[in-house]
Amino acid sequence: MTNTVNPFRLAMRVEGEWWNAYMAPPETMEGATLLATVRMTLVAEKDAKDVYLATVRDLFFRAAEAALGAPIDSFETREAPEHEKAGRA
Repeated sequence: MTNTVNPFRLAMRVEGEWWNAYMAPPETMEGATLLATVRMTLVAEKDAKDVYLATVRDLFFRAAEAALGAPIDSFETREAPEHEKAGRA
């Protein structure tokens, strides 16, 4: 199977007491799909946060592959666009 360039991004957002993971288009949250959610208190320690992020990344790759019909071959880590930085929603 040929790898596909990823037209999605993984967006991690703190919303109230929850840390939510979304698969979203590159520059907007419009049409984003919620992949996972966890209480912030459960990932307060670095090791728990690292485990959760690894799991979320795996879910993201699975969701992107399901949406595209082929595995993706890119994953970019970057800061959220300024218009999405509102602190705790």
